[in-house]
Amino acid sequence: MHEERASGRAGPEGRGNATAFVLFVIGLVLMLALQAWGRPFAAGGIYFQHHSSESMMQTVSLLDLRESPWETLLVLHIQPPLLDGLRGLLAQLWPDLGGRDLMVEVDRGLYLIWMVLYAFMGVLVFRWLEQLLVSARLAALAAILFLLHPAAIFYATFLEGTFLTAFGVLCLCYALWAVPARGATLVLGGTYLLLFFVRSIFQWPALVVLVAALLLGRIPRRRVLAFATACGMVVGVFMLKQYAVFGSPSTSSFAGSSCLQALGEPPEMGFSSMMTIPMGPLFPYATVRDYPSALTRAKKITRAHNFNHVADLYNERRLLRRCLRQLASDPVSMTLRAYLENASIFLQPSSRYVTSHAIVDRLPWRGLYDWVFSGYRFVLLLAASGLWWVRRQSPAARLRGLGLALPILYITTVCVVFEREENMRYKFFVEPVLFVFLVAQLSSACRALRPVTAKAGPGPIDH
Repeated sequence: MHEERASGRAGPEGRGNATAFVLFVIGLVLMLALQAWGRPFAAGGIYFQHHSSESMMQTVSLLDLRESPWETLLVLHIQPPLLDGLRGLLAQLWPDLGGRDLMVEVDRGLYLIWMVLYAFMGVLVFRWLEQLLVSARLAALAAILFLLHPAAIFYATFLEGTFLTAFGVLCLCYALWAVPARGATLVLGGTYLLLFFVRSIFQWPALVVLVAALLLGRIPRRRVLAFATACGMVVGVFMLKQYAVFGSPSTSSFAGSSCLQALGEPPEMGFSSMMTIPMGPLFPYATVRDYPSALTRAKKITRAHNFNHVADLYNERRLLRRCLRQLASDPVSMTLRAYLENASIFLQPSSRYVTSHAIVDRLPWRGLYDWVFSGYRFVLLLAASGLWWVRRQSPAARLRGLGLALPILYITTVCVVFEREENMRYKFFVEPVLFVFLVAQLSSACRALRPVTAKAGPGPIDH
């Protein structure tokens, strides 16, 4: 019986692998074609959104990453180190270049990495839907439709960590869905740690959310404890490092300005006076000039401000204290109104980020995608899909479904409470997962509307 079942699955599994490979190639070719089409409109023939990675607030200068990579990553307080680690690794490939030439080569390398992740994202969407849907053709079609999503194209050509975060969240939720299988807990842990080192919202509270999700899914407590212990050790060591260097365990120093922006208060982003600025116990230096270059460089290659300056660390601490005082003094109704406005920005089309885009601005199908995946229409789609799923599940399955939803709810809440102007960009963190859920429930509803046949199969998310 076991051999017959294995033989029966071999054909479909082989076809699935072939389809996944074809989709990967389609993703690469599609992105190459889109970039070739948009390059005449790109800034300098390179930048599709007029911003290099060097210009981003969350990055340090490539000069510091190339000259002293380990020291620079050690004193990185504006964000977790993975993105700048990639930039630093790419910078080592061109030791003879400097200035703008180095920046361009590194950014081309990032475009290539994001392109590969873009193709893999299409494959993962297909693989997940293939396990949720009866028709592999529909899963493949849905994956191609997702690759054509203007927001996916936008952030796959945006030189910071949004696309890497969205890819990680898709992998995380897929692993969480598959975690009853042996070995999926290890994949879940690796994916969480990847996100921990990419984006500051995945600090220790996110680990607590994942543990709760596993418990709701009735995963054996021994496996949950192993997951929490392994991830907690890595997270704890890095947080101790941050405290030793900066006097704070956080992986990002932008908490103060983000908190104020979420309340509708523009933060003051200027330098403090150039005095001795205390950090953590690892750096008991007397003067600012003793700090590493990544903490004292005022301008990067593009003349953009270096927000990893030690004075910005001091300034962010001051802004955080100001925000906490404002939260304590403002009426609760005023704070809730601010967060409601943030939520309305979160629901705006993800591809309508504040910067123009040489490719996305010219896509003829952009309006349709933006109309469907934004505003009250998107909320109604999610609500209807959720109700359809709930009514078909057992109480135990509903608890597991709540566990699967917890990471999405957590990410959404953190983005609404700690950001305002860029919330439509952060919505893309969860859009790939929500796309899979919507397609799965739409397929389920279409099958249910057909005449009942003699052969009934499980629901698309029951197994």
